[in-house]
Amino acid sequence: MAETSGVGGDTSRLPGLFASEVLLPTKSLTGLPGIRCKSGKREVTWVHFSCNRHEIVHANGCLSESLLFGPMATAGLDPKTLREIGDIFGPAPILGATLHGRPVRTFMTVGEVRRQVADKRRKSKNHGPQRKRKLDANASNLLV
Repeated sequence: MAETSGVGGDTSRLPGLFASEVLLPTKSLTGLPGIRCKSGKREVTWVHFSCNRHEIVHANGCLSESLLFGPMATAGLDPKTLREIGDIFGPAPILGATLHGRPVRTFMTVGEVRRQVADKRRKSKNHGPQRKRKLDANASNLLV
């Protein structure tokens, strides 16, 4: 997954870490057990898809997001492609808004995620040894 992709932070994968389901930048999770940067890749084929609205999807055993046509996603597109996307989704309701509705979950920043992980680790150390939880084997293949 790209380092800016949002992955689902839920209670089954990261128990007790977040109050609700949120989207986390993949690069914020490197350093957790089973999640690393994949090195040695010379070429990556990115597959992006969009739905009528922003959606949570399953991709290689992980929760991820469909493409959200917001300012960041549309910034590098040429005028012809922007017109084609506008023909499908219509114009953004206000300047700088997404073309197809609000994000399906709250996005957390890298700093917010890392602070919460550090806080959780600190609290775990203060409450005695805890059983280590292993993340899904597919999570070790995240590309960031």
